[in-house]
Amino acid sequence: MILLISRIAKERFWDMFIIDAFIGNNDRNNGNWGITIDKSGEATLVPVYDNGNAFFNKRSIAQMEKRLANPEAMSEDAYKTTRCVYKYKGLDNESHRINPFDFISNTKISECIAALEQFVSKACIDDISKMINAIPEHYEALSVMPNVQKTFYIKLMEIRLDKLASILKGL
Repeated sequence: MILLISRIAKERFWDMFIIDAFIGNNDRNNGNWGITIDKSGEATLVPVYDNGNAFFNKRSIAQMEKRLANPEAMSEDAYKTTRCVYKYKGLDNESHRINPFDFISNTKISECIAALEQFVSKACIDDISKMINAIPEHYEALSVMPNVQKTFYIKLMEIRLDKLASILKGL
């Protein structure tokens, strides 16, 4: 049973690593994993848990508009400057947060590659776009998700999916 949980946890870790790269979640740490235990005592990992730092959620609409008008800035946001909580020790002997896209590009870890293959084969930007575009712009007097924000998120994920597919082809 422990080996099964260990295998499932390892697979889930790499699945979430790829998903977090895709959505730009830079805060997946050891405190951001959910586990449920049913009445029989069987433990399972929660599919999605704590994505509050995804999608550049601190960007203003004006910043999103500026970034959308600049393809290089969108690439920077999508994958060039992205960092996650996981670290490596650099030549300066200091710990540095890794860029998940650089890590995925250079990995030899079979579980990471398998998670990448699975994600790229199943991700559909059209379905994701439809889901995002179905979110209302306003609800009563509250702004929910303006069109600029929708466009920004969709474009980021489109660029990231293309990058992940390109990485997969190069592995």
